Amino acid sequence: MATHDRESINLGHTLNKYYDKQILEFAHLLGMRESIYKNLENEKIHVYIPYREMIPYLFRRLYENMDTLKYIF
Repeated sequence: MATHDRESINLGHTLNKYYDKQILEFAHLLGMRESIYKNLENEKIHVYIPYREMIPYLFRRLYENMDTLKYIF
């Protein structure tokens, strides 16, 4: 699961505990929801660092989330 959503993280962790094995792995961007991921025990967590071409990455994310900008300003 590549997510920063607290509910999705909790759901994935609950499913792994329910099946008593690692059916899901987690992935997140460095600096995003690290406090939640640090509290997960016995989970495989991948941390991605978008260091190459950072500006195009940020503009793409901005474009993907344009509808949320109206709530910020």
